[in-house]
Amino acid sequence: MEAEHRLVEQLFPRHILQFITEEWTSAGRTPAALGGSPSGSSLRWQPVLRDCTPLATSHPEVTLLFADIKGFTPMCKEVEPGQVMRFLNELYSRYDALLDKYGVYKASTVETIGDCYFVAAGLIRQDEDGMAAVRQDNAVQADPLHAERAFMFAKAMLSAAREVAMPTNAQPVEIRVGLHTGPVVSGVVGTRMPRFCLFGDTVNTASRMESSGQPGAIHASESTFAALRSSDDQWEPTGGIEAPDSPPGANGHAEGFASTPAI
Repeated sequence: MEAEHRLVEQLFPRHILQFITEEWTSAGRTPAALGGSPSGSSLRWQPVLRDCTPLATSHPEVTLLFADIKGFTPMCKEVEPGQVMRFLNELYSRYDALLDKYGVYKASTVETIGDCYFVAAGLIRQDEDGMAAVRQDNAVQADPLHAERAFMFAKAMLSAAREVAMPTNAQPVEIRVGLHTGPVVSGVVGTRMPRFCLFGDTVNTASRMESSGQPGAIHASESTFAALRSSDDQWEPTGGIEAPDSPPGANGHAEGFASTPAI
């Protein structure tokens, strides 16, 4: 059971786990009530939640990172699905091994699929029991280094990716990375297989910073660039991005800056 608890702790922050446990217990869903162990019927042991909106938390400033693989879609047409899975597992395992080192959190959105890798810095802290807990909206729990953490993680990702070969041509993997800093809301969606996700325009902008970037480079928004207080890396303006659905008269332009770290 200890291993199972540790696995679940990797999927949800502490307040989400507490909510799920309370829901589960109040509904009488215990091993005795089910007449067996979790291993006997895994589907029956899936938590069924009610309204999860009270779990929503506002975060005034975090830095988000999106990364994807150059040539991933055409690659999927050329190799077997099992080979794609093994390739992504090798690459993502390298990314995952860097998360704790740089103090960032592997995040999720409702739409995240395929080769997209999504990380949040300044969102999660480690509590006194060593569990993941969301940072509250106060100065005590705020992380002033979230932009630096995301940027350092991005550089480590670029290096780690080049240690993995593309299945089609054995060339080192090249990735695009996008960064954006701003407010988000975290919360849970779904009842049968609940997911802890992030919401807000900051998510959309970070994703578009990635998709408009160049392979081997980090494309940061102006807000992230301004938050990088001590970066000695070279940056070049890119012209930024335009928000496709900006209301009339609104400034939908977001300036961008690119850094290509030496690897």
